Formats: sequence, structure tokens, C-alpha cells
Amino acid sequence: MKKVVVRPRKWKKEMIETFINNRYRLAEKIAESSSSQVYKADDTHIRTMADVIAGSPVVPGEADVIFTSAGDHRSWNWDIVPNSNDQPVALVVDISADPEEQHDYYYAVFNGSTWQTHFIVNGGARIGNIGVAGAANCYGGGVSLDPSDPSIVYASRQVNTGVWTMEKWTTPDKGTNWSSVALVDKPSNKNVRPVAVNGAVSGEEIRVVWMQGTYNAYIDYDTALAAWPMTAPAQVYIEAQPVPGR
Repeated sequence: MKKVVVRPRKWKKEMIETFINNRYRLAEKIAESSSSQVYKADDTHIRTMADVIAGSPVVPGEADVIFTSAGDHRSWNWDIVPNSNDQPVALVVDISADPEEQHDYYYAVFNGSTWQTHFIVNGGARIGNIGVAGAANCYGGGVSLDPSDPSIVYASRQVNTGVWTMEKWTTPDKGTNWSSVALVDKPSNKNVRPVAVNGAVSGEEIRVVWMQGTYNAYIDYDTALAAWPMTAPAQVYIEAQPVPGR
């Protein structure tokens, strides 16, 4: 079994909040004096965290809108990391209305003055099975940014009924154009919920891990932890079982 070392990110702590159909971004900068400040992406100061804690919360109009869903769609944030210019890059999913069978992945990057948003790919339906207890409509396959290179996105995508694959998507121009390669050969079950390995460097084997196996709902699953890239054996690390009563 390979050892995965997870290192803390050396960057701003991010706080993402949902307000109806929009995605807002705030950055909480931790100063050397241990005094926390809340800023917008362009470094416009909003207020201190002490003020927030004391009862003066940040309201939606004070934050950056990074994505707006159409009509009665929903949107979730999946990931956010800085690029080489220390500009935030975010992944957002746009989820269609009931029965919420479509999850579209979007890539948003702050260019210094505005957020630019680009469509990546459709991720397919919700991963839970309709009619199963705990099968939340908004639970999709998921996406994750490579922390060392946010031009790389790991995406779970439905390719057949009950089958999701895992892919590596790459953009050379901050989201305008994309190319992809499959990370799973002939998938036959659900490859979902990718998490890019934070702190991985060039030459290390494991770049991303994800759940692989049977997933009916968050309380009804039989999955293992898969990873890419790896030498043989090709995938399974740890088997996961639902906790009784949860």
C-alpha cells in the first residue's frame, strides 16, 4: 500500500457560502498578528472576522458573485485553489431542477478584476438511485482541482446507466478550451467523488483518489478507494462500509 502524505495548503483560507442560486466567494486572510480579515477576491476589505463573530455577518451583496444558475437550478461549489498568479480558481456544479438529473461542471477564474466562467463537461445524473432512502438529488459525481496545477481538473462523469468514469481534464487557456483523458479502463460501476492529493509534486505516483464501487445512497454503499496514477495493483486501497445507524 502506498503512503499518501497530505500537506496543508499554504494560502488563504477560503469560505464559500450559498445564497439561493448564486455562488459567492470570500477570502479570510490570516495576518501574522493573528487578526483575521475578510476580503473580496480583488483584495477589497470587507470587515474583520472579529466583527463577523460579534454579530455583523457578511451579506451576499458584499461578496463576489462567481456563478449564477439559470431559473430554478441550483449551484454548488466543489473546489477552489490559487493559480500560479495567486488568482483564485473555482469549480462549480450547476444542477437542473427536479428530478435534478443533470450536473454541469463549470470552471471559474478571477483575472484580477472579474470572474470568468467556462463550461467544462456534463457530469450526468445524480449518483444515488431514485427511490432509495438517502439518495439526495444533488449528490453528483464531483470534480476536483489539482492543487499544484489548477489547469487540471479531475472529473467524475456518467458514461452509461449506473456507470461513472473518472477523467482528467486540462485547459491551456484558463477554461476556454479543454481536452480529456480517461483514468479508468472500461468502467463498470461508479467512480465518484474525486479528491486531488494536496502537496503532491511531479514524479509522485498518486495525484487523485476517489470512491469506486456500488453507491445507492450516502447510507447504502459498498465502495473502495481508488487512485491514479499507480503501479500494480491498479486501484483498491481501503474498503468502506456504511456505519450502522447513520
